[in-house]
Parts: sequence; structure tokens; C-alpha cells
Amino acid sequence: ASTECGGRVTREYEFEDPASLLTVYMVMIHEQEMAKVLWEYSPTSLFLSLVCTYIHRWMVDQKSDSLFISDSLGEQLEEYAVEFVEISFKVLEEVAKYKTEHVIALVNFKFNKWGGKSILEMADY
Repeated sequence: ASTECGGRVTREYEFEDPASLLTVYMVMIHEQEMAKVLWEYSPTSLFLSLVCTYIHRWMVDQKSDSLFISDSLGEQLEEYAVEFVEISFKVLEEVAKYKTEHVIALVNFKFNKWGGKSILEMADY
């Protein structure tokens, strides 16, 4: 949903589940272990892991422009991004053990609360 505020268009982002919001918050404040715990409770965990990966990698890209992100923190953030990719692969592998069709359905499912994008579309973003 979009609203106009003082001539500017702003968008409202709603999270269906508080675990998603808290996971993103934990990623932003570099609390990886808590982010992973909250991630487990999200109904959109695969998609959320992509979001977390992008946030981590975006922060790494900002280190040259920021006084707050040192080289060592940048390396740590990249490791955090890799962790979210790895746990996502584990989820897909577990699902694939039972039904390959379910993996295909998961990666093609459109997440309305995440802009109507599928995991494949987000990965291509």
C-alpha cells in the first residue's frame, strides 16, 4: 500500500509474522545467532533468508563509505550471509528428500507480503 505524505509517496511494509520483523532487526544490529533462532519461526523462512543475505551483503558493500563497518566486521557480515545461504540449502535438501515437487512449489511460490515475488525472482534481484 502506498500513501502520499507531503507530496512524497511512502510505502507501508507490513509483516504478517513478528519473527520476520525481528529477524531483519537482528540482522541489522549484527545479532546473528538471535536472527537464526527467529528465522526458524518464520513461515517465509526461505524468502527471509534471501532478505537477510542481501542485507548482510549490502552492509559489506557499504564498508568503504562507512566509519561504522570495519574490515573485520565486513568479513564477519559476509560469513553471516553465507550462513543464511547454507541453512536455506539445508531446508531445500530436506524437502527434496520427500518430494521434489514441493521444492519446485517453494521456489516458485509468490509471497504477497514480500512484494509478490517468488524466491527465484528475489534471487535474481
